[in-house]
Amino acid sequence: MPDTYIDLAVKALRYHKAPLSAKEIMKIADEIGAIPPHTHGKTQHKTLQARLSEHILRDRENSLVYRVSPGRFFLREFMLETSIDDKFKIEFHARRRKKDLTNENVLVLPAKPLKEAGVYGYIDDTNQIISLLKKAKSIYKPRKNAETDFNCKQIITYVLVAKGSKILSYRRGKFSNAGQEILGARSVGFGGHVSDTDADFLDQETFGIRNNASRELLEELWLEREEQMNLQKSKSLRLFSFINVDDTEEAKKHIAAILLYYCTPKFEPKKGELSINDLNWLDITHRPNNLDDFELWSRIIINKLRDPKFRKHFGGLKAG
Repeated sequence: MPDTYIDLAVKALRYHKAPLSAKEIMKIADEIGAIPPHTHGKTQHKTLQARLSEHILRDRENSLVYRVSPGRFFLREFMLETSIDDKFKIEFHARRRKKDLTNENVLVLPAKPLKEAGVYGYIDDTNQIISLLKKAKSIYKPRKNAETDFNCKQIITYVLVAKGSKILSYRRGKFSNAGQEILGARSVGFGGHVSDTDADFLDQETFGIRNNASRELLEELWLEREEQMNLQKSKSLRLFSFINVDDTEEAKKHIAAILLYYCTPKFEPKKGELSINDLNWLDITHRPNNLDDFELWSRIIINKLRDPKFRKHFGGLKAG
């Protein structure tokens, strides 16, 4: 999938020929007409910075862009040019991003219209939730406020990693921002809160849900180059349902957007974060005996695996 943000950053940096911050890149890109006419929003520079960080994390020494200092980016192609100052040719390696509950603006859905529409439980029709998001007047809220506001529900991505008739499971460790009831439990879903930096002009239709799912997988699992490329293909990552229940305190605050990622046949799972432990493949044709060991959404998913309508998603999705 082409990344328009990376494209416009390359154009702006080639034009300026000096390191720039994300906000400066957007300003120059606008001046030279590199920004697509359909982009909008006051915080596009935040999305750009997130995309550049993901690009550098994903492609490492093969990335088009690198950091010269915290928050300032330059083009790797200029490293060999004699006209460029040598101090700009030294790459700065940033620490891995930590989720900040204070500054993160998360995607939310007001609870009242959700309840009035009677959208509850396992939801096959994804348009029900997407339509409610389109009608909502305010869909982003500081996460620190959303965590204590039961008048809205935060949208969380929940990605199943599928390989043939198996899905990947793991145990959530203590090095996590997840709720207390999830820590230590087994899970079949990877993901996190959808934020305002996820909804860009490549993923407006689902409000950044797909972008977030891709980003979270890149953080929570260690993906080789071939797997990263497969993840970017639209047929390899699909949104196919939602879960909206109130059975636990965490569930009362969140709606899970269920996505399916069909990995490559060569994929061997390795964790990318300390909170991911005990990675194991779960055969979807056999219900595990230790179901109580799984968190709520995982139990719902595992029980749905007995439904032929649900299981068709696995057989109908092809890698790549």
